[in-house]
Amino acid sequence: TRVLDYLWAGLPMVATTGEATSDLVAAYEVGCVVGYGAVDEVAAALLHLLAEPRGARAANFARARAGLTWEKAAAPLMDFCRSPRRAPDRTGDWQTPEATAQALQTARLAHWEQVAAQAQAEVERLRALVDGYERGRFIRVMRWLNTAKRRVWSRP
Repeated sequence: TRVLDYLWAGLPMVATTGEATSDLVAAYEVGCVVGYGAVDEVAAALLHLLAEPRGARAANFARARAGLTWEKAAAPLMDFCRSPRRAPDRTGDWQTPEATAQALQTARLAHWEQVAAQAQAEVERLRALVDGYERGRFIRVMRWLNTAKRRVWSRP
């Protein structure tokens, strides 16, 4: 967003190549584009821009401002909204909102059925574990001790 602020303010800038904003700087010739990490290029670009007379790129900035209005930036989106179509790289049929909602509902149902099945499997695993402990030697000894304790304490 700073680059757009510089465009509207008419301030020449130095941008790093490979970004969308550097493409704007190059296309409208409103500054210099340098390579990533190229310290010498940055220094040379700054000296070049500082040596230019003030307003030397005024026409370029005016052209950039005219080309970057909301109306122009949103035009492709507005065209698409007026006449929606599938992207060329996408295959398959265009789904109606109802079909999309039904597919989403089916996917959600399948997900929750899977979650329920996993929970049921975990419950069964824990029940088997408890049954194993209850049938084990330790629990049998503890039951015998508990019975013996009750007999001893219940004597008059």
